[in-house]
Amino acid sequence: MILTVRMANPVYYMAKAYANYAKPAEYHDYTGAVLPNPKWLGNECFCLSYGTGKYDFRILKKENVICGWKHE
Repeated sequence: MILTVRMANPVYYMAKAYANYAKPAEYHDYTGAVLPNPKWLGNECFCLSYGTGKYDFRILKKENVICGWKHE
């Protein structure tokens, strides 16, 4: 199943602590296939295949999910 997930950026609400001249993005969109969680990862997260760069998957916290779209 291919999924697009919109994730809240926790740094957005602490922007002044990081930089006064540039405001970080409020959210990020990630698209990929949902992967089974490794044994060492708890139920508060899930894995999404990313396949770009040197990393094969991304670990996302469920508490930061704003919304998601399923692709056919």
